[in-house]
Amino acid sequence: MTAAKSQSTKQEIASSNLRAELEHRSGHDPVLQLLLQLKDQPTANDYIEGQWGKLPEEIDEEEAEIIELLRELEKTY
Repeated sequence: MTAAKSQSTKQEIASSNLRAELEHRSGHDPVLQLLLQLKDQPTANDYIEGQWGKLPEEIDEEEAEIIELLRELEKTY
């Protein structure tokens, strides 16, 4: 297996794991649920815009974790 193919496989696994975690969390977050249904490559900005329009000064811990997961997912694209 070449280094490029190995890296690609690692990114696919990471993407799959992150997406599964986001789908698990979407049961409690209708914005995230809709975003995952509509977009193949959802981003943190998509979530922020759908949730608030722009990032508020304060968000709860669960929403912050979702944003971080989306940012990690973006790195796999």
